[in-house]
Amino acid sequence: MREGRGARSWSQQQLAERVGKSKQWVAAVEVGRVLPPVDQVVGVCRALYPDEGDGAPDRLACWLVYWLQAAASVRSSSPEEATLLGQALAVLDRDVGKPSAAGDWRSLDQFPTAFEPLTLVAADRRDTPPETRADLFILSGAVGDLTFLPNLRETRSEVRLRSDKLVVLGPDDMRRRELGSTNLLVVSSPAANWAARVLNSSALFRYDIPGPARELDARIRTLGDFDDGILLRLLWRLVSSAQETDEGVDVPSIDASRLSAVQRERLPRAEELARELLATGKPEEIMSQFNETGILDPVAGRRYQLPADNFDYGMISLAPNPWARDKFVSILVSGMHGTGTAHALGALISDPQMFAGHPFGGVIQVHAQPYADWSERFLRADWEWKTPEYTPQTLLQRLRHALEQGTERPEPLNAWTDTELADCIRFIETLPYGSR
Repeated sequence: MREGRGARSWSQQQLAERVGKSKQWVAAVEVGRVLPPVDQVVGVCRALYPDEGDGAPDRLACWLVYWLQAAASVRSSSPEEATLLGQALAVLDRDVGKPSAAGDWRSLDQFPTAFEPLTLVAADRRDTPPETRADLFILSGAVGDLTFLPNLRETRSEVRLRSDKLVVLGPDDMRRRELGSTNLLVVSSPAANWAARVLNSSALFRYDIPGPARELDARIRTLGDFDDGILLRLLWRLVSSAQETDEGVDVPSIDASRLSAVQRERLPRAEELARELLATGKPEEIMSQFNETGILDPVAGRRYQLPADNFDYGMISLAPNPWARDKFVSILVSGMHGTGTAHALGALISDPQMFAGHPFGGVIQVHAQPYADWSERFLRADWEWKTPEYTPQTLLQRLRHALEQGTERPEPLNAWTDTELADCIRFIETLPYGSR
């Protein structure tokens, strides 16, 4: 209704007069306080779009999908029923929604409509010393990453917000329940977001994370010892006070006489774990492997290195949802620094049509204002695509050709393993609507 009024330059009062309602009723419907019955929805649609002719049924069908989504969100239902309703509405929306620039492919120029229901997974703060394994060897999230989040409007269902710590903490069935029945919007890079670390190795555009760092990440997420708070605090004392030697990183000693009986019992295991972790480097060196890395762009055939003071790189990429089946996917939105992350998110939610030639994402360069006030540094920056335009078919062709080349494939695709390439190809093949 709001979009239709704007297109005709009508006030709420002018629309109210045409549908025989009050201005207050129009205002209440537009902000979601009132859900009108279907016959009134039809009347408003006809009042706003009287000249659409053969296109009128398509327009009304879109409106009815929105109405069904709103009706489903206000009624009480079980999680299983809500999931089924969401899936059914997604099927309806595919059939009646606006055509995508990518044709019959699910693509980012359809955001957010084609990616509902949607859950945003944001990077959380980290405790030092660590209280949980989710605080180990990862940077805290920054509120600046979400600068443009208020621009995310016109979603048919509520966007849920979850902490990235959910990826590390709790049982697997909770992750499947919370993250597996929805599409994911993961904001921030592997340096600060656990979900981004999990998604990175399957994303179509990705960060070049060294193998030892990925192995350490997997170890932290799965090692049960880290759920022992006493052991975890002992471990942190050891790794945070480690010193460089000619032979490597030395694990310091702790005076056991100053420890409680429970701590003395945990100390040998803490020392063993400290030696294992420090084999990768000191904490700051471990985190730098996630933070000081490049972005791999399979379309441009480039690895984008660390940015300069006056610009940053951002990345938007589709990836599978590892806690769900093909029907739900992930969108990884991040930058090498905060400016890149903020504008990657802003590009996606402020003008999805900018993705008409980049259906599954790409790399952007953000031109920053390095000497401006911190808030202005974000708001006054602008950006441009570094990834050339492509289609789903041309990207598939490029990945298949790289897989056929084996060890002779060019950079940066030589950073992908055969398994990773094959998984990316299979993922893209699930994105046409007719494939599901």
